[in-house]
Amino acid sequence: MLVFSPDEAMVIAVSHSKAVLPGGRISNEALSDRMFRHFYLGMTRAKRNC
Repeated sequence: MLVFSPDEAMVIAVSHSKAVLPGGRISNEALSDRMFRHFYLGMTRAKRNC
């Protein structure tokens, strides 16, 4: 399972098609839509709780 920091999460959310992370580039295929949705929903829920 991949764990992202808030900064990395923003990079992924903004440029989901070609997110540039410290470990290199992650393609759309590597970061599946399902995983992205799950992660994005988790972020939005966390923001609402705050």
